[in-house]
Amino acid sequence: MQESFFKFKEVSPTEINPRGWLKNWLDMQARGLTGHIEAAGYPFNGPGWETRNLVEGGQDDWWPFEQTAYWLDGAVRCAGLLHNKALLARVKKQFDYVLAHHDEDGYLGPHFMKAAGNNHRWPHAVFFRALMHYYKLTGDAKIPAAAAKHFKSRTSPHIFHREVCNVEAMLAVFGATGNKELLLLAQDTYKNWVKNNPKNDATPKNLLSSRKPFDHGVSFNEFIKLPVLLYLYTGKKEYLKAAQNGYKKLFKDMSIIDGVCLSAEHLDTVKSALDSHETCDISAQTWALGFMFAATGDVKYADFAELALLNALPGAVNTHTFGGLQYFSAPNQIVAANNSNHNLFHRGQKWMSYRPNPGTECCPGEVNRAMPNYVLKQFLKASDGLAALLYGPQIIKTKINAQSVTIEEKTDYPFDSDISFCFKMSRAQEFTFYMRIPCWCKNASLMLNGKACKISLKSGSLAALKRKWTDGDKLVLSLPAEIETHKYSGGVYFKRGPLLYSLKIEEDWKIDKTEKRQSKLLPAYNLYAKSPWNYVIDTKIKPVFTVKKLQKNPWTINSAAGEITVAARKLKNWNIIKAKQAEVGYADWNKRWTVKEKGNFLFTPPLPSRGFIQKNISKETYFIKLVPYGCTHLRLTVLPFK
Repeated sequence: MQESFFKFKEVSPTEINPRGWLKNWLDMQARGLTGHIEAAGYPFNGPGWETRNLVEGGQDDWWPFEQTAYWLDGAVRCAGLLHNKALLARVKKQFDYVLAHHDEDGYLGPHFMKAAGNNHRWPHAVFFRALMHYYKLTGDAKIPAAAAKHFKSRTSPHIFHREVCNVEAMLAVFGATGNKELLLLAQDTYKNWVKNNPKNDATPKNLLSSRKPFDHGVSFNEFIKLPVLLYLYTGKKEYLKAAQNGYKKLFKDMSIIDGVCLSAEHLDTVKSALDSHETCDISAQTWALGFMFAATGDVKYADFAELALLNALPGAVNTHTFGGLQYFSAPNQIVAANNSNHNLFHRGQKWMSYRPNPGTECCPGEVNRAMPNYVLKQFLKASDGLAALLYGPQIIKTKINAQSVTIEEKTDYPFDSDISFCFKMSRAQEFTFYMRIPCWCKNASLMLNGKACKISLKSGSLAALKRKWTDGDKLVLSLPAEIETHKYSGGVYFKRGPLLYSLKIEEDWKIDKTEKRQSKLLPAYNLYAKSPWNYVIDTKIKPVFTVKKLQKNPWTINSAAGEITVAARKLKNWNIIKAKQAEVGYADWNKRWTVKEKGNFLFTPPLPSRGFIQKNISKETYFIKLVPYGCTHLRLTVLPFK
């Protein structure tokens, strides 16, 4: 494998041991939806990839294999990090079945998907992503060998829509085997896909242009990583430049404040605090950003991934149990029920409520990938040492220069600013230790064995400390955070360090007994506000931050590890919108249309106008509490101001 084009590479998943709140989150996943995915209904209550024909309603289709492969990818990562034998055995059965049932030419997977075209091979891209992680856990050389034979059979050109994402798997298998035929196949496949799809927003030509992408959000995030992957394995800079410009456009015009692209479901430019994204995009976008950092070492890609994984991700799931999620999630959502989706696509339906299956099956599968990938990207290998990229409590046992090194990262980050690295090794050795200094941090400091360390700690950079490390060395990185107030789409929002803050709204959780896709362990909920939320911020009074003791699960409104107190006044006549009719939008790959539907709908209102505020604002001042965005399920993150 041509490793020289990787500035940073993943460490082995067997070297990582999450601790503290990160381990508690993964345990919650294993007890919740990751370990009990059958609660989300079909296809998760079926055989998954343990069949070569999956039939429901009398016909085969590719999408059940896509959704179950998403789950496999998240479950195998979660199981490996936790050393959870039961969960690992469950995914192993599906991997073993596929590997044991192959055609003579090497093809793996369902019979009906062998035929080329019509997106049939897209699920394979997801499945092989999971399978190659299983290979990293087991070291079983039969896995990449079987995958190589599958691709070398050339039974599909992989040029129809998302089928091209198999390029990712081809390159991963090339990296494991060194078989150059796979590298050439990946390049030819991508070249032919570009030729076959000239209008796609993610072709290199269109990425490099000034035109804004309006593709399906998840598809765009899957496509945009392909050129950077090809750069990592070929060194051809034209690939990298295309991806860089694509992300420049995405970050500038099409990203919501929680770090994820506006995608409900197609990309669009940001217009209001009601703009939403699919939960799928959290996993897809942050996965792709990992490759961008690996290629460039540019901190902004890690910052965006962190913003999404520490805000959008917990904000989109039931953080009490990991027993449900939203399909669409937004900065402002005052109601989350089976009649409250305020997006045009499936408006008025359950797609913004928290349940095992809030609309369709992709997000219940994809959501399991997100936090395991945060943990797996905390440390990365550099040619001359190791990099601390995403922060959180963890112990890593790895090798640097062929020598064993253990680093214990002690921290309550993102709820605390201090990050301690304790080094253990049998003998001294020289290497460089890199630390990400986030763009938001202006006054980082570093202590080595109790003394100030004078190296560059510039905001938005990778600090590099090269020295001869010895057993017992202790490094303490401090990333102090200040309250930031930002204007956004007619309102204001508050941020402190990597965390956004939202109004603390008391939540009334009611089980939706009409939902079929749920279980006694993992119910479906309709969620309503039990406390006032219609406030206007007084920006003349300075907000105050208060630290609170870190709880085992810091991701609920009542266990939040910190609060911001802000001055506000109540706003009369700004209420939940009740409607008997809704304009509902639908879409396929080629066209969109809308229809009028009747019902009893409840919608989060848009931010009020300046004139409305002047007419309806109260005189009395209240001091209200804001908690981290990821602690909230009902939230007002962008607030009106006077």
